[in-house]
Amino acid sequence: MEIMPKKKKISQERIMAAIANRLTGSPFPFQGGDRVRVNDYPEGGMDDRVRSRSGTVIGGNLFPIGSNFIGVEFDQGSDSLHDCNGRTKPGRGWYVTRKNLRIIFD
Repeated sequence: MEIMPKKKKISQERIMAAIANRLTGSPFPFQGGDRVRVNDYPEGGMDDRVRSRSGTVIGGNLFPIGSNFIGVEFDQGSDSLHDCNGRTKPGRGWYVTRKNLRIIFD
């Protein structure tokens, strides 16, 4: 049996920031625990293996704030994924480019 991640309560401010991000295309300030989905048609090729998947942003990213990459633990694993240097379950992690992620509200 697979354990699903706890749902994080999203504040009104975070909802408004997500809406503004979609309207302006500006970078969204992802935080550990945010639920995200990879675009259906990711740009750049490297994110194709996680196309349309949903997951949770991992805390303690190796990349600094403002980096182009965000570590995500996906709900469903794959042999083609990794563990983000021990920050996710094996075969569940991937560093996704920021422009290919959208926050989701479960």
